[in-house]
Amino acid sequence: STNKYASEEEMDARVQVTESHVNGIVDYSLWFFICHWLYQRYFGDESFLKQEWQLLEIRLINLVELCSDKEKGWFVEHESEWVFIDWTVEGDKSVPLQIIWWWALDCAHDLANSMLLMSVDDEAKE
Repeated sequence: STNKYASEEEMDARVQVTESHVNGIVDYSLWFFICHWLYQRYFGDESFLKQEWQLLEIRLINLVELCSDKEKGWFVEHESEWVFIDWTVEGDKSVPLQIIWWWALDCAHDLANSMLLMSVDDEAKE
């Protein structure tokens, strides 16, 4: 399908997003969902969400599989990963990271609901 938002080179670079954290930074991967949700909140660009959904879904699955404590739901920070958060007290990034994790999951949930509603609307039109 044709992507009216990104060039071929940009799309090639974006494929790597599914295989690692955005720019190699843990919290950037979380902000990825929050930014998509904010964009939808303010612009309601359904065609963009439909276009981006596969990437969002793959990123979410990877984050949950690789970074989530399956019993408690907490975000698990791995020592080898870089967390950019620079607005913490005394350098402890664990609490802000959990807050951003929750917010990202909440945003991903809302985006998934939007996709579901769009598919129901599309089916009703047929």
